[in-house]
Amino acid sequence: MMKILSVAILLFVEAALGAQVRSDVVAEHLSDDDVAEISKLAAAVGKPVWLLEGSVSRTPPETWFVNAYLEPDSNAGAVQRGRVLQVQSEDVNAKPVKWRQVSTRPYARVGSERPFILDGSFSDDELIGLLAYIRTSPAPAAQTNAEAVEGIHAAL
Repeated sequence: MMKILSVAILLFVEAALGAQVRSDVVAEHLSDDDVAEISKLAAAVGKPVWLLEGSVSRTPPETWFVNAYLEPDSNAGAVQRGRVLQVQSEDVNAKPVKWRQVSTRPYARVGSERPFILDGSFSDDELIGLLAYIRTSPAPAAQTNAEAVEGIHAAL
């Protein structure tokens, strides 16, 4: 129920504001200057930002990491595809100081779900099928302790 509410709120805010949506605590703590700086980096890539999400490292040197999802390149069908601009900034006194682009990667969004970064190439049908399978919450195969240990030794 919470996930459905979260997606509904995300879609409502996205439609109402037509601007960046901040999806987590880190993104909510970005200043207007941070968002402006990240938006400038995105503009250089050619698309405006529609979703921001991030994290902060817990080990020195502390660093802020933000995924800036750009507006989709493709809206056809049930799968949207686009690029996510990955940026980071050093943390000084619990605040980011200067944002820089780390990478640009492809993402997909199936229906109204949250977008996810793609590693590899998948057809729209494969992505839809994979998401449908994940939604079934498949149980992992049963594994004995001996099999787990053998798996470790086999990898060495």
